[in-house]
Amino acid sequence: MNSLNSLITDLTNTVFLNNPLYKWLISALIIISAILLSKLVHWISRNIIAKLINKTKTNIDNVLFEKIEKPIACAIIIFGIWLALKHLFFSEKIGQYINDSYKILIIINTTWLISRVVNEAVREFIQRSIDKSGSDKFDNSVVHTLSKTINAAIWAFGIIIALGQIGVSIGALITGLGIGGVALALASQDTIKNIFAGIVLFVDRPFKIGDRIKIDTFDGVVEDIGIRSVRIRTLDKRLITMSCSKVADSVIENVSSEPVHRVVLSLGLTYNTTPQQMQLALDLLKQMPNFVLEIKNDVSTYFNNYGDFALHITFIYYIRKKADWYETQSKVNLKILSLFNENNLKFAFPTNTVIIEQ
Repeated sequence: MNSLNSLITDLTNTVFLNNPLYKWLISALIIISAILLSKLVHWISRNIIAKLINKTKTNIDNVLFEKIEKPIACAIIIFGIWLALKHLFFSEKIGQYINDSYKILIIINTTWLISRVVNEAVREFIQRSIDKSGSDKFDNSVVHTLSKTINAAIWAFGIIIALGQIGVSIGALITGLGIGGVALALASQDTIKNIFAGIVLFVDRPFKIGDRIKIDTFDGVVEDIGIRSVRIRTLDKRLITMSCSKVADSVIENVSSEPVHRVVLSLGLTYNTTPQQMQLALDLLKQMPNFVLEIKNDVSTYFNNYGDFALHITFIYYIRKKADWYETQSKVNLKILSLFNENNLKFAFPTNTVIIEQ
């Protein structure tokens, strides 16, 4: 009993930084309780609330819940620290430092919460836009850069507000940032131009990774779409890197977007071809979709010209979207050669006939 009274007396009479020891002990218990409460909230949210949310049809509530869980737990701890310190007595100067620190912690935690929610909302919106348009191969670096830009803007705004709460002149700060921003913009205007062009390409979506495009004198497959540049692998297997601003200002032909590939083939038969043989040639060409399944049924064929060396036939056919263009053309040409040879249809070649009068 005497030892207990002695302990109580020590806790009451012992002073540390102008506060009795028992008040420090109470403050420590408040902070520990806040930490335990945050752990309890985390456990309840994970084992009870999360299961209820998972039963809903939409995924938005799951995402939002995941993003606000940690900031809320952190807010409980911050409130516990504030409550613990308010229980103690400090000098006016130290009390002002504590109040300023508490304000900064609240603003930072709130900014963290807003940043996580907005960042995820932007990602969800962009992903839905990608899924809706079917552009699942769109470069993730663009999405990542846009997300980082928005995130940086939110944090910059939060830091400015936090500094304003502790007496920093926001007007002077914004003026200084404005002057620095102008200088930075002048020094990096090409980079900024490319970034905005990259955003335009993301919004307009004239092509995606894996598409074959024609731009300027280049014809190739898009390998990468970044925030500053686009990489194209040409048909010669050379890698071309073009700035986003140049791509955005150019005329782009998306070859992959065409539903079918149109091929116009010109054939020439010799002048000793009979009308019956010419009609046979036309009929054989019309039957080409039966022999080569990679082309569509709507073919067109015409005996359209008397040339210098040959009777000209124009054969127009369409290669299906998923078929290999070059391999299909090779199959068509080989089949034409085979059918024409089987039916004694002779291809013409440049010749000269010299008539000598005696």
